[in-house]
Amino acid sequence: MKLKLYIFLILIVFFTFLIYIENKDNKIYYVNIDSTNKGEYNNYIKTKLLENNKLEKYVNDFSSKDLRTTDLIEEIKTNKKQRQKTIQQVLIKADLITLNIGINDISYKIGKSTEQELINYTDEIFNDIEKLFKLLRVYSKENIYIIKFNNSYGEYYNNYFEYANNKLEKISKKYNIKVIEENKLNDLLKKQKMI
Repeated sequence: MKLKLYIFLILIVFFTFLIYIENKDNKIYYVNIDSTNKGEYNNYIKTKLLENNKLEKYVNDFSSKDLRTTDLIEEIKTNKKQRQKTIQQVLIKADLITLNIGINDISYKIGKSTEQELINYTDEIFNDIEKLFKLLRVYSKENIYIIKFNNSYGEYYNNYFEYANNKLEKISKKYNIKVIEENKLNDLLKKQKMI
């Protein structure tokens, strides 16, 4: 009698586990926050997720042209609301977050400053970027990727952008945020098992 009861209990646990595995949420809630509205990376990721039936939801409501790092920090702290969703809710729900932030802060000084002034200014900006990363990690323990700064200002600024990207890499590692180049999205998608 006891043996039958044990077998019955084991079967119940086994079938419960199978049902759980079958119904497990494998879809990705994708949040993009872009300060330029020029990037095509987010549409590429969204399209790949859709093609592979892996997109649960795509949220781009908190992107805006000319968004600065300090603006985004303030939006998170005050829990900005867009289309019946708050930014904190969206960050908590997200399985994948991509950021394109900081370039507006940098571009403000390009063409108006010496290289050393730019570097000093960038150090100040990265204090804000670090505050942002710390705040993001309060609401999301999932995968966060930031787009590497792209030099569209000419060869003269190559050293400066190398400095800025190295600093971005260093701070990102501290918060387990990955820096990616826009032209290497397939690597991101493969790591996420999206394609």
